[in-house]
Amino acid sequence: MNKKTEALNKCKYFYVDESGDLTFFRKGKPANFAADGISKFFIVGAVKLKDNLDTVATAFEALRNDLLVDPFIKKISSAQHIAQMFHAKDDPDIIRREVFKLIKKFNFSVLIVIRRKQAILDSIIQQYKLTGIQTRISEKDIYKSLISRLFENSLHKSDCAIYFSQRGKTFTDNSLKDAIENAKRNFYNAYKIENHSQINITSAQPQEHIGLQIIDYYLWAFQRMLEKNDDSFYNLLKSDYKMIIDIDNKKNHTDGQYYDIRHPFILNNVDI
Repeated sequence: MNKKTEALNKCKYFYVDESGDLTFFRKGKPANFAADGISKFFIVGAVKLKDNLDTVATAFEALRNDLLVDPFIKKISSAQHIAQMFHAKDDPDIIRREVFKLIKKFNFSVLIVIRRKQAILDSIIQQYKLTGIQTRISEKDIYKSLISRLFENSLHKSDCAIYFSQRGKTFTDNSLKDAIENAKRNFYNAYKIENHSQINITSAQPQEHIGLQIIDYYLWAFQRMLEKNDDSFYNLLKSDYKMIIDIDNKKNHTDGQYYDIRHPFILNNVDI
């Protein structure tokens, strides 16, 4: 094995996406998240591949090809987009079932960070009442802060390749790099350990990387639990969610509530 191949094998691959929206107002008034058809939560997640990347990609491509030639699937017009990519929200149930079954065959680790939008809005309103200063809610700042929290303890042990699902022109690769650098600073401030890992950051469309399609499925399952109180899909994959940070749940910790394998996120035990 040459040095380049050895380095690639040791590199950690992360794929990052988000779920929910960052809408806070409707017609100039604070939104009613329960009634206005907009999300109550904004979630950022990453999946880390532990299995060989080529093996994972080949398996999902084989599934895609099998589904596309299935006579029954051919008759479902809403399923034809899978020729480009799997997308949990749009995939018919019969497609979702097969994708979830394949996901369970691999060894994935998922990291999740949650913001409760009502808590963000309440903080802005409270600040206005106290100071008379109207603070603009910055989508970019919220997203950057979540990326920093997501990766603050995950980048120091080996080189990393991080693929972000593209979010449009307002959030550039430089913004992503700033968020990652902030994560590294937070880690150093907490543990006084320098991070010398090489970190490569790429923005991409989901159809370009199967990892972005996989994290989309994990986020869809998690968001469905939070927004619709349906944990059936989350429970299928629960052991893969290695870290969940609920930033605005400050009952026990000022920096939010952490969940992991020993202290799992269970719908009935969490106030949402």
